[in-house]
Amino acid sequence: MLKKLLLILILVPVVVMTGCQGERGPIGPAGEPAVANSTCLSSECHGDSTANKIIVNDLGTEEIVPLYVNESKYASTIHGTLLCVSCHTDINASGGSHANVRKVYGGWARFGRKQAVEALDINDVVRTRNYTTAASYGCISCHKEKANFMNSAHATIFKHRSALIDADLSALCGKTVGEDYASGDCNRCHATCATCHFKSTITQINPNGSALTYWDQLQSSYPNVPGWDDKMTEFSMDWTTNVVSHEFRGADYFAADSESVCEACHTGYAKPASMAYWWLDEANGVWDSIKATAVKRHPQAYELAISGDLGKLLNKALSQARQSGNQLEIALCLKRKVQLAASQESARRAYLEAVELFHLQDRKDVVLELADIWRRRFGASPPALPKGHNTKIQ
Repeated sequence: MLKKLLLILILVPVVVMTGCQGERGPIGPAGEPAVANSTCLSSECHGDSTANKIIVNDLGTEEIVPLYVNESKYASTIHGTLLCVSCHTDINASGGSHANVRKVYGGWARFGRKQAVEALDINDVVRTRNYTTAASYGCISCHKEKANFMNSAHATIFKHRSALIDADLSALCGKTVGEDYASGDCNRCHATCATCHFKSTITQINPNGSALTYWDQLQSSYPNVPGWDDKMTEFSMDWTTNVVSHEFRGADYFAADSESVCEACHTGYAKPASMAYWWLDEANGVWDSIKATAVKRHPQAYELAISGDLGKLLNKALSQARQSGNQLEIALCLKRKVQLAASQESARRAYLEAVELFHLQDRKDVVLELADIWRRRFGASPPALPKGHNTKIQ
């Protein structure tokens, strides 16, 4: 029986705001002009350089969220020609006036305090800066080819909440079997497109070392490794530093990921192998076990660093996919080759074969995504797939 999750709702507000405030109004009638950016960014609202929101966390400590947006800096970003309300779709009252908007807990790794509430409604108390609003969920209204993201592992990690400790199996095996995630643990890191694309400031919580330094020792004697601290693999993502400009990281950025966005979450490590246990029958009468790898969080960033050159690793993955005949894996490897290619010439064959394979699988959404990657990476239209074309790269 799955353990029920408790949503803890705190009813007395402790948020102090300066800047524009007012009542939330109804959506205006069809044809009514949307709220202009000049209204949102006026000196009475988000154009006030002193505007901020003060949050009192569960320890009684103040956390500050700046509300000031510099109009010229915003105008120079990739979204600078858009209306604020195109993304902030919940700001629809007459003249742009609004009260507290709905917030969803999480999305920014280990930034701010953890809060055991996953959906923060308008009148709920926010005791952490780790939250997102409607703007983080509206990307697919323009980026329609990315709609499947909401079904991805990054967006649906909340399903881990169904994990539990199996008391019966634990008693039989003499050790704890399973995990029991606290409400909000997973959503603290995983949430929206903005988690990776909104230009947050990423900071290692304990900057005095790296898991790579301790890698071999961790796999044999964790946690009793001299000098080791789990927080060496923990990062926070401070989104509030980017409020002033609203800059976004595009697909081109992730070819190198110079600011360690991926590392902020994919920073786990391997612990000594241990026994894993499971039931063999639905009646939970027979069980079995095997000695298995024990991994803390997601170690991919360090595993890639250990493996060496990413291009060589990708070529190896592509070769293995070809040997297995898995067309989806082949196409995904080719897509990644396009993303990493140094020139149009080196990307062309990978692009054409990937498009052909994705067409065969009726994945038009990924074909559109590939074309968008090509345009943004090379500043040119992607190559057309010739009729009857059948190319293959090694």
